Amino acid sequence: MFLHSKKNLLSFEKSLYNNYLELNLRRERLLLAVSGGVDSLALLLATSRISSKLSLHVEVASIHHGLREEGAQEVDFVRALSAKLGTPFHTQNLNMRSHVALEERARHLRYAALEEIRERRCLNFILTAHTASDQACTLLMRLSRGAALSGARGIWRRRGYLLRPMLTFRRAEVEHYLKQTSLSPVMDFMNKDERFFRVRMRRGLLRMLEDVAGASATLHLAQFCRYADEDEAFLQQLALRAFQKIQVSPTALDVMGFLCLEKPLQRRVLALLLSQHGLEIDSKSIENSVVAIQTKKNATLAQDSLLKSEKGLIFIEAAPPRKKRLGKKRLLS
Repeated sequence: MFLHSKKNLLSFEKSLYNNYLELNLRRERLLLAVSGGVDSLALLLATSRISSKLSLHVEVASIHHGLREEGAQEVDFVRALSAKLGTPFHTQNLNMRSHVALEERARHLRYAALEEIRERRCLNFILTAHTASDQACTLLMRLSRGAALSGARGIWRRRGYLLRPMLTFRRAEVEHYLKQTSLSPVMDFMNKDERFFRVRMRRGLLRMLEDVAGASATLHLAQFCRYADEDEAFLQQLALRAFQKIQVSPTALDVMGFLCLEKPLQRRVLALLLSQHGLEIDSKSIENSVVAIQTKKNATLAQDSLLKSEKGLIFIEAAPPRKKRLGKKRLLS
């Protein structure tokens, strides 16, 4: 079924099989997110061929964002393929319209829809087809934007019910695998629309990097992200313990305890404090807050808030009306 060359296919499938084992995916009920593109089709086909060896129950979801007329046809394509593979199929129409933060909005609604299907069908995990190329692209995007703390972190391999088993594959490897089948992926022209930062990064900088440093550069970046994820998880645990240790009230931290922390923990403790107040966490806010605490001054944050260091305490409060009229943000006062 759909196959021309077993030798090449088995190599890809064996690697994916090993990734499933590493993720402890045996006798699990899985929901595959499939758009009909190259990556997700490879995930669906390869998973269907190795599922019996792992005693997996597999179902498919294809989400129609409502942004393109072709979207409905792509959903029908995945529906038909799922029927051929004997895999239960689900879909949702998000009825989206143009939005300022279109990519982020679409992502948020897509994952919410997938989670609703997972819960309704009593499935254990949602699997997406993100690759090492996606991972490398995400890393470069985060670094170029000046991520506040964990800019080296890329796409989580495992986060709650969400798993990405294909982060060890370059996009070219996935394309090679799918070419050995009789399947033709759908073409999402939004993936070629250079109005989107991710598209410009993937088609420009990442391609140039591979030309200069070789194709293995993508895998090296992806591996770096994996180590950075593990490091960040460890630092976050330490930061949470430190936060709880120097917390003197639900809304205040001890200054001396804070200053005794190493700088990586200081930044993460402040990020926790800002997040408690629903404030934006960026490098400038964190840097200004650290300086304010060291110099016993105030730091003006987003949403007309002030971080104060007074009487041995660190706390956040609303800025007085005069500060609001000045409209100064993220500057030491």
